[in-house]
Amino acid sequence: MKGAKACFQRYGDLIWTKDTSADGYSVYTNWTNQLKQPSGTWKTYRTGKCSNPGSSGDNASCNKDFYESSSTNAYGGKGSRIQVSACVASFGDDECQTTTWINNDS
Repeated sequence: MKGAKACFQRYGDLIWTKDTSADGYSVYTNWTNQLKQPSGTWKTYRTGKCSNPGSSGDNASCNKDFYESSSTNAYGGKGSRIQVSACVASFGDDECQTTTWINNDS
């Protein structure tokens, strides 16, 4: 996405946000963590926002503690996945681009 990049670092459970444009808009990353239930269906467990108050070229990170896919999770199943959306905070009309689901195994 023009202006922002987002990624998830499995080792350390870090959400990264980078401002890639000198357009004056701030950037942030929305994230969603889903856990697999014993039935095999996915259910949203946590969501959040990682803000980057810096300027062009700056990186910001948020340190999270997600379940590993191989561990028994809060719903009693095994499986954990993360999705991140890189967003540019435009005036009242934020633009975001979302990744595919990322399996959380170190």
